[in-house]
Amino acid sequence: MRRTPWLMAAACVLLALPCAAAASFAFHFAVGSQKAALIAEVPWAVAQESQEKQEKQENRGVAIKRRQARTLEEREMTEREMRERVQLDPRLREEMEQREKREREERMKQQAELARLAKVTMDQAIQVATNQQPGKVIEFSLHGEHWEAPGKLAKDGIVFYHVAILSGDDASPTVTHFWVNAIDGTIIKTEKE
Repeated sequence: MRRTPWLMAAACVLLALPCAAAASFAFHFAVGSQKAALIAEVPWAVAQESQEKQEKQENRGVAIKRRQARTLEEREMTEREMRERVQLDPRLREEMEQREKREREERMKQQAELARLAKVTMDQAIQVATNQQPGKVIEFSLHGEHWEAPGKLAKDGIVFYHVAILSGDDASPTVTHFWVNAIDGTIIKTEKE
């Protein structure tokens, strides 16, 4: 009888040790498996996020293209309706012709003023641009900014040439735009597309 409580305590300790060890192992195993699961989820989550971003960009691109197509369709419809109205109404046709004539005259005045103000010739502007980027000139025009009135450039106005040069090979063609100051021949701005 005297030994029974001690034997019971020893038996409990002997049984408790393997149980504690097994519990510790089970706890450690559970934590380890959670870490493994989290580590396994990270690349999947990154891939999922990347795919979602790509889908958003594609959807945004599709939306922009649809909006541009809608705008183009609306513009074409408006122009078509306007042409029909002009054909039916002689007074409106006359007003439109007068407006087009005024716009042509204004453009001619502006071009004459630009040509008068330009100190650098067209050939010199092309040479400045092609010295920076050798290639084929595909676009060339004379512009002015800050008009005070039709045919009259403001005091802070600027006269410049826009030169577009195609370079590179057929596999990777590059178009470089140059804005050349028509007064002193310096490059105002360069942009590649």
